[in-house]
Amino acid sequence: MNSTDRIIGQRRFTTEDQLRFADLSGDRNPIHVDPIAARRLLTGQLVVHGINVMLTVLEFWARTA
Repeated sequence: MNSTDRIIGQRRFTTEDQLRFADLSGDRNPIHVDPIAARRLLTGQLVVHGINVMLTVLEFWARTA
């Protein structure tokens, strides 16, 4: 970080968050919801849905605007 950067929010996504978002979005890709399947992939763990991350960032941004 440089002197002009600032943190506007921080969030740790849980497996429960992943399952709720998968139910809402209909995206039940195993990389997002199945820890056993995700273990076999490059990341070795669940990956948060990109749209969920973006919505969270927008929420943080809206709070600071």
